[in-house]
Amino acid sequence: MIVCFDVRSEKFGFVSVDDVLGLPIHRYSVLINYNGKLGVNFCDAACKHFELWVLEDATKHTWSKRVYISPHASLNWDNYVRPAGMIGSGEIVLYRMYTHNPFNIFYYNLDKKIIRRVTFEVPVLEKFDHFGAFTFANYVEDVKLM
Repeated sequence: MIVCFDVRSEKFGFVSVDDVLGLPIHRYSVLINYNGKLGVNFCDAACKHFELWVLEDATKHTWSKRVYISPHASLNWDNYVRPAGMIGSGEIVLYRMYTHNPFNIFYYNLDKKIIRRVTFEVPVLEKFDHFGAFTFANYVEDVKLM
């Protein structure tokens, strides 16, 4: 169940997910902004493919489904690659949940089926063989206008 709040009318609405999609939202599911519409990103246990469900009509609870296969073999999907969200350019942000230094984030363009890798080197993490990481797309610390 997804709860919606309309700021103008100050009323709550509810969108059924489990009944319509046939899948429960679980810990690897990510709510994303997909071209201005609500999207839910599901991946299987090994995350070798993922499904993107897009809410087309909130009042009628109409969803569309897109399935994407592993974008690139070099990602080593057995390494717990998970979606973190979607950025404004229409790319899915992927990351390894359990990783080591250097830390990689991948940007997967759904239309062109192209993947880009960005590498972060964090010197303090060199002390650890592996560590758990969580990544969040489109995080904004403060939206206050100066």
